[in-house]
Amino acid sequence: MKKIDLRKLGCDVAIVGKAGNDNLGKFLINKLKEEGVNTEGIKVTDKTNSSGTAVLVHSDGERVFIHSIGVNAESGIDDIDFEKMRKFHILYVAGTFVLPKFDGKPTEETLKRAKEMGFITNAGIKMGEKGSFIMNEKEKHYFPSWQNLVESGEKYGVKI
Repeated sequence: MKKIDLRKLGCDVAIVGKAGNDNLGKFLINKLKEEGVNTEGIKVTDKTNSSGTAVLVHSDGERVFIHSIGVNAESGIDDIDFEKMRKFHILYVAGTFVLPKFDGKPTEETLKRAKEMGFITNAGIKMGEKGSFIMNEKEKHYFPSWQNLVESGEKYGVKI
């Protein structure tokens, strides 16, 4: 996890997000705390399970990512406590295109607001050359809503 790596380098690190009130959510929060990451910005919900991704590596080295959207389906700008963020200086938005209620305008508003607060901002997305979303042929078979992914990309001007 990038947050833990930054903490090990001596940076003060906090995470803002949402976790399910389940074993995975508890494990992740406890691990982050154990590593010295500030977890005050993580909201815990009983509504749904934690988000998770499994990475499968084929014998040819090709990787396949299987993602359960979980709490990411309901996470949005309203889950961010901007006041708690004031003591930090860099905002990195991870998971663009897997946060339906946060993608697009809410992400734009968050980055704009963070800039106004004096933050250095960055957004991590899985993009290829010329604005194309990177997904190999093997990964496509793990996405039952492949058409929804294509439509979402088109909505934001991204070629899938």
